[in-house]
Amino acid sequence: MSLFFAEQSFAYELSLKEKIGQTFLVGISGTSLTNEETSLLKMLKPGGVILFSRNIKDLTQLVRLNQSIIDIFSSLNLPEPFICLDQEGGRVYRVKFQPSLPSPLAVGKTDNPLIVEELSYESARILRSLGFNMNLSPVLDVLPEGQKSFIGDRSLGSSPDSVTKLGVAYALGHIRARVLPTAKHFPGSGHTQDDPHLVKTNTASGDFSQQELKPFRFFADLSPSAIMLSHIAYPGLDKKRGPATFSTQITSELLRKKWGYQGLIMTDDLLMAGAKLTSGVPQAAWQAHLAGSDLVMMTWSLKTQVSVFNYLLSQYQTHKEAQVELNFKVDRVLKSKQQVSRGQKLRMPAQEKTFIATKNLAKIENEILELNLKKEFSGFTSIKNKNLIVFHTYDDFKDRFSKAFKKNATFFKYSDMSLQKELIDNAFQNPKNYYLVPVTTNLIAKWVNTLPTSVKQRTLIIDLSYFPQLKKDSFLKVIQLHHPHTELPNRLAEILSD
Repeated sequence: MSLFFAEQSFAYELSLKEKIGQTFLVGISGTSLTNEETSLLKMLKPGGVILFSRNIKDLTQLVRLNQSIIDIFSSLNLPEPFICLDQEGGRVYRVKFQPSLPSPLAVGKTDNPLIVEELSYESARILRSLGFNMNLSPVLDVLPEGQKSFIGDRSLGSSPDSVTKLGVAYALGHIRARVLPTAKHFPGSGHTQDDPHLVKTNTASGDFSQQELKPFRFFADLSPSAIMLSHIAYPGLDKKRGPATFSTQITSELLRKKWGYQGLIMTDDLLMAGAKLTSGVPQAAWQAHLAGSDLVMMTWSLKTQVSVFNYLLSQYQTHKEAQVELNFKVDRVLKSKQQVSRGQKLRMPAQEKTFIATKNLAKIENEILELNLKKEFSGFTSIKNKNLIVFHTYDDFKDRFSKAFKKNATFFKYSDMSLQKELIDNAFQNPKNYYLVPVTTNLIAKWVNTLPTSVKQRTLIIDLSYFPQLKKDSFLKVIQLHHPHTELPNRLAEILSD
């Protein structure tokens, strides 16, 4: 029988195996389903599938892949699966947009919820047309002001109030496009320097501020939605000092009971270093279930996915009382699916392209750039009518800047600097020279911090990511744009020409 449903429980109509499968979010290996993966999807009947860059070659291939996944579930008379991805913007994306989506930090700098919602809606509308109905975004982690963080430019900013306001706007844009927004990484990991993808990470009680909870607290009132747990430990919230993923205190007591959250709670990838228990991934999945997660994510290893499924089946058969809560989990999954269901075949792109572009995206991206340029260059005149030395990474930056710049400028490419050392040293000796330095990597940031004080005082830094080590009082000015916008070379040239 069909499981598309109204406001009632359908979990009871599923077998125990089907219920367990609905709590799985699994990854696949390539750009099409292998026979083994097709068989596994039919056996597990997972709640959803997550795609990464390894799964996407071009738009036509992507739509075919997503439709093939949907067709498997349709053939089994099951609800459409979640098909999700990480499309945050900036350095974290899976589908190529043109222009590229600005980083969340660049978007957050506008402090404009209307622009944020429109950008969110436009990007989510595109994702839905490609077959996605869930996006693992927005990042609601609050950055510590001027400090290093592994989240960096993935955050919307360092003000809890601003992150709250903009995070809600972002979620509303996705909901309007019928793509499930997923806030991460609850209860907040902006203060953390180490990446839990790579290492087990704890946070000292004093490092976590209750203000970091605020964006998630307001997001929790939105529906439909999902919240992804952090693999970081929070002894200030749970004295047992385990990762939030396995914390009943954080997941069930705070998020579900105290806040009354009705949406989906999900884990990050259980194959990450920060989530691994000494007893193994199957035990980690069981602990996440017991703590309160509705969805457990495993992004690779078919063998692991099967072993987790078999272990959970054994545990639920042994602990029958836990099946009551399993029914609630499955009901939440099915209800959320209904709210973002597609209901029709996907349309193939008209042309085979590796990226997708719309006029609306370009318009919104330009609006974000203009707002941030206006904020950052307000009252700045120090570099006008000076000899300008421009450092750059790409020839395209040089070409576009030089065409729009109304004066002469000298250009040095970062990759050629070792060959031009004498010329650069001579340029630094001239007190009449001023320097434009776009910073895109930690290596460049490290280099520019070693420059003599006299040179720094004549250097205009353009921060195109998140480099808190570049202190504003050390340079002529640090322009924080946090994204290499398409029109940036032209606009910088125009501003510095006037």
